[in-house]
Amino acid sequence: KTGQNQVTITGLPDLLDQDSLSIENRVEGRGSAAIHDVTVSNVDIKIAPPVPLTSLTLTALLSKEEKAGRAIARCKKSLGALEAYLASMDVKTIDYAQIGAAVKQYDFVAEGLDDRVLELEKELRDLDEQIKEERTRLRVAARPSDDESSTTPAKKA
Repeated sequence: KTGQNQVTITGLPDLLDQDSLSIENRVEGRGSAAIHDVTVSNVDIKIAPPVPLTSLTLTALLSKEEKAGRAIARCKKSLGALEAYLASMDVKTIDYAQIGAAVKQYDFVAEGLDDRVLELEKELRDLDEQIKEERTRLRVAARPSDDESSTTPAKKA
């Protein structure tokens, strides 16, 4: 902008050779510009160590969620296969006297699979809630505390 301006550059490497720093000016529009009073100094800034956005707990919960999802898929596939088998029965493959036993066995196995799917779906809902809570806990832990956020960088030496 027009007039005198001050530019502060931060984040340069500590190993920077101060004599190698080159400052140039470029003027857009009309007129000339001059650079005055270039100072290089080290500033000690407290940087909080990074807080991980994952944890062993979160990893374990995500693994359980994946396993439960796969178990549901297997149960549903088994139910589909069982229904396909029942639908494929005819007088050529099963004796009329055995139909009642076959249907009874189908009901027993299908009920067990249905119950397992319901259990796994409840487990998935519970895991989803636990995952949300753990991610929230990690996000809160990643935020700077009031003490850290009010800290101002040290003054230039």
